[in-house]
Amino acid sequence: MPYTIITQPNCPACQNAKKELTLSAKTYLEVDITRYENQYIKNLMKWSGLDTVPQIWNHEGDYIGGYKELQEYDKELR
Repeated sequence: MPYTIITQPNCPACQNAKKELTLSAKTYLEVDITRYENQYIKNLMKWSGLDTVPQIWNHEGDYIGGYKELQEYDKELR
C-alpha cells in the first residue's frame, strides 16, 4: 500500500514532501485537494481540524502529519 499525501498546486511544502518520499523510495498516492471530486477530502480535513497541506499518511494508514513531521518520521526510520 502506498503512502497517501494530500496536496495542492503551487505548494512548496507539498513539492518538498513528494521529493522526500521519492528520494526515500516510497511510493505514494497524491490527492490534489483543489480538484472538484475531492470535496469529500476537503470536508474530512475540515471536520478533523486539518487546515494545511501537505497531509501525509504512511503505507499502513497511520497519520504522519505535514512535511516537517515527514522529515522527522524518516529520520526515525533510518
